[in-house]
Amino acid sequence: MENEKEIKTFRIDGIRLPDKDGKVSGNYMAGYNGSLIIKIGQPKISLGKHTLNFSTKIPDHVHDLLNNQTIERQEHGIGRSEQIRNNYKDMPKTISAGSLEGLVNHYNRIIDDYLWVMNDKKKPKKKMIFILFKRTKNGFGSYNGANAGDKAISRWSYFVGYDNGETLFDINQKHFNTLQDKELLEYKKVEWTEEREFFIRKLTEQLEQAMQNVSNYIDQISDEKIIDQLMLSDKKLLG
Repeated sequence: MENEKEIKTFRIDGIRLPDKDGKVSGNYMAGYNGSLIIKIGQPKISLGKHTLNFSTKIPDHVHDLLNNQTIERQEHGIGRSEQIRNNYKDMPKTISAGSLEGLVNHYNRIIDDYLWVMNDKKKPKKKMIFILFKRTKNGFGSYNGANAGDKAISRWSYFVGYDNGETLFDINQKHFNTLQDKELLEYKKVEWTEEREFFIRKLTEQLEQAMQNVSNYIDQISDEKIIDQLMLSDKKLLG
């Protein structure tokens, strides 16, 4: 690092180093076969001569998978369950800590998330159509309480994606963050078929055309004569 004086570089073994398929060489009992290159540096502007910084580089394929993602998962232990949430927005390719133990712990948390994502991606997925329709109708009053009629708001949305029973994915198999995108939990899900997608797409087109027809009518209404002419000439407002 630019603001550091490099003191020493060394390697530590017995580290989990998953490959691009999420496979790890070795195991917990016999030991892992990966290694890390650790650099020790001392900040040029230091609070004391014993201030050190330990750093290591994250494997490129790990960084590429996690970068700009938020990982949310459950970690289960004996008699306990913990909610894990890590945000990797603008994830650096090199991580650092004030101690070797802190650095290794940080690295292991990243590897835990990488392996979780890889395992989650490998689970069998069902291709689904996600459909959302919302409609609300409320009385609408002015600032002084005068009755301004009813306000109706409708929302229609759909997309094709995947569901593995735990995580939702878009059509490109990028996972959704349902703790942040809470509205996704309101979507109805139906298993995808080509015929069902065609039907939903045509329904969407008809709804959009209906709204366009209404908009066209409203744009032309400027006085009573024009609205009367429209009523006589075209009674089929919604197409």
